[in-house]
Amino acid sequence: MEEHDEQVTRCPRIGDFVPFKYCRTSGSPFCWVIINCWATKIDIGQFLADNYAPEVIQQGLTRPEAGGKIGRMVEMAERWGKK
Repeated sequence: MEEHDEQVTRCPRIGDFVPFKYCRTSGSPFCWVIINCWATKIDIGQFLADNYAPEVIQQGLTRPEAGGKIGRMVEMAERWGKK
């Protein structure tokens, strides 16, 4: 599951570059826009199919309730603070 963790792409939600590991761990269970951001860099559909059950993928691709940019920043800080 960690084979792409060091690759980097621009995150439209944050407005900066992030590693795949962030996208893989910044949601429930991953960021809901992971396909849009990574489709041109890796076979993201195959990655998701290989690592998650279909119902988990569906849950992960569902947009969460809007918390605004501040909410996302707080969530990001909490996640990275635990690492």
